[in-house]
Amino acid sequence: RSGYRFIGDAVSEPETPTDSDRQPVAASRSKTFVGRQAEMASLSAGLSQTLNGAPQTFLLMGDAGMGKTRMIEEFARHAALRGASVLVGRCREEEGAPAFWPWIQILRTHIESGRQETLSSMEPHAAVISQMLPELRKQFPTIAPLPDVEAEQARFRLLDAITRFFQASAKQK
Repeated sequence: RSGYRFIGDAVSEPETPTDSDRQPVAASRSKTFVGRQAEMASLSAGLSQTLNGAPQTFLLMGDAGMGKTRMIEEFARHAALRGASVLVGRCREEEGAPAFWPWIQILRTHIESGRQETLSSMEPHAAVISQMLPELRKQFPTIAPLPDVEAEQARFRLLDAITRFFQASAKQK
């Protein structure tokens, strides 16, 4: 005894194929994004604060299929239109992906942008990050080997180097 009444014409557009591993999300799946106004407003406010020099962190969580990916793709498009650098890393459910796979994708995309400022921001952290990205040794051939440390300390050192690299890189923009 209940139903829906649709008003207006329904328009369908084909999805744009993307290389989800390497390319930033620039185009959304369709031109119309509906719902999630409160969440998008919160993300947009955080983006404004970030663009004004106050870093923000957001955690988007929820059950599978509820639209998290679609919302973040729309937000990434919005952020890129406002001049923000958008770097994408995706987790893989399949076995065999290297440790820190999303970070590897993000760092590669950022480094491959080819900006000299990016490379100069990387230099103080290249020795540590090259453990995850061996191709950095081509960019920085004089990298000295690091002393061996326990796995937990090595992981901390790596994540700290990545954080410091992105902080330095963001300041140069």
